[in-house]
Amino acid sequence: MMMNMIKNEKGSTLIELIAVMIMSLVLITVSAVGVITFYNSYTRIKKNLDLQQGLMECIHILRHGLLMPARDENLMTVLKYSPTSKEYWSIATAKKVEIKDFNSSLGYGTKLRLMPAISSMGQDLDYLEYYLDDGVIRAQYIYNGSRVPSPLHIFPHESEKDFIEVTRFELHDANTPLSAGAYYTPTGQKDNIPLVKVVIEAQALLKDARVPRDRVYETVVYETYIANKYSTE
Repeated sequence: MMMNMIKNEKGSTLIELIAVMIMSLVLITVSAVGVITFYNSYTRIKKNLDLQQGLMECIHILRHGLLMPARDENLMTVLKYSPTSKEYWSIATAKKVEIKDFNSSLGYGTKLRLMPAISSMGQDLDYLEYYLDDGVIRAQYIYNGSRVPSPLHIFPHESEKDFIEVTRFELHDANTPLSAGAYYTPTGQKDNIPLVKVVIEAQALLKDARVPRDRVYETVVYETYIANKYSTE
């Protein structure tokens, strides 16, 4: 009788142990799935926010300018940004605004050159130029007669190039209709543009996959108008 009770107790204990292990495994699996789902959702939201913030910063820089001489570490994501400084070179304050590669058939160009409103000796050749290269809006310039060592990453930043790409960067002369032909030069550029329409389209890779059609992107398009006060005076 005693032996039967011991056997029953041992059998019950083993079954309970197996049940506990199964329940623990289920709970661990559910928790792991929850953590992975949360992490993926968080990553998507963060990439989307980085995309939106980067686009807004890029427009802000085009409008209000860069503090010269500029470096990648001087962009507004790192330092406090104050467009009231007189040292900022921008579309709004430039002495001259040019779309260097204006295409009359398309109605826009992709390279913007700004001649700063400065009167110091030796700065007659200074300029700031924005352009699209390999999915990145970059900037190069000559300041005080010296060229920047390497182009700046305006948007996306170098740390974001793996998941953010600019797919369109269009610069339109919004002041005159295309048929008017104003501000055209034989070289295919437009000079002294009073009002620039800027169109930027960028996408963030939210979910990567080996097959391109299975990848998930978030695409945003921003359009804005920026006036140049010297051209409109």
